[in-house]
Amino acid sequence: MMKGMKPPARFELPRIADRISFLYVEHCQLEKDDGALLLKDDNGSVSIPAGQLLVLMLGPGTAITHKMIQTAAEAGMSVVWCGEEGVRFYAGGSPLSGDTKLLLKQAAIVSNLRKRVDAAQRMYQIRYPDEDFSNYTIKQMLGKEGKRVTQRYEELARQYKLNWTGRRYKPEDFEGNTALQNALSCANACLYGVCYAAIFALGLSPGLGIIHTGMAKSFVLDIADLYKEKMSIPTAFEIISKGEENYEHRVRCAMRDQIKEKKLLYTIVHDIIEILDESPLPKSEGNHLWAGRQNIVSGGKLYGTHHAKPE
Repeated sequence: MMKGMKPPARFELPRIADRISFLYVEHCQLEKDDGALLLKDDNGSVSIPAGQLLVLMLGPGTAITHKMIQTAAEAGMSVVWCGEEGVRFYAGGSPLSGDTKLLLKQAAIVSNLRKRVDAAQRMYQIRYPDEDFSNYTIKQMLGKEGKRVTQRYEELARQYKLNWTGRRYKPEDFEGNTALQNALSCANACLYGVCYAAIFALGLSPGLGIIHTGMAKSFVLDIADLYKEKMSIPTAFEIISKGEENYEHRVRCAMRDQIKEKKLLYTIVHDIIEILDESPLPKSEGNHLWAGRQNIVSGGKLYGTHHAKPE
């Protein structure tokens, strides 16, 4: 019925304390039980204190009451409506509004050239751990990526004995593309969905990308690229090598199974935090105000009066 995942012990996600980071549920009913979340299915029921849960992911076959959504909002719990195993992101409500530390880190990185290059280096180091990117420029990293992705396509084409002349996908002409090109796009779309769900659940902006830029899902593309060469690309080649009949459905099922078996949501959370900041996140500062430069002052007061008073 449910699957919980905890991030690496050295990281503290926003407002977690001892909370479960993710809880994915499917084919069950969710109701309010005092201050708890009551999950019921044909096998019975289980109650989880709302304050123990950070993100609730609702998969297929779930029904949730209005009172339960109200309880989730009051507890600072994010709710994400997604496809099976988080493969698709449909909608979300109440992201981590209580703490914006990760979002501020993301904005600071995108707004600062040196920090952005450093974050890009960490991204490529995750993708290619056998190479040192610490002294690479952005252009050098893009060039290295291009060569290695091309090699990966060629390796898989030889392995599965498929004709490959390069990635040439026309989104406006789906039927005019080859089955392999469409299968690659279908597999990648599954990755985009699960990455989008994780990014939203962490209260981050999907549009503030590090390598990708100018799109509403730039950061989604950044994170999905971490896993394409190990997941979506080989999946598409393998599925097409076994025949083209009903290949879209087969690709989606294969990606769903991998996302579940490899605990991809857990990995995404870990990798995002590695990219945005290599050190543990500090504890929440609570309600504070920015007073220029590095000056942070306490919130809940009226400034500019003779005596600052609580609001």
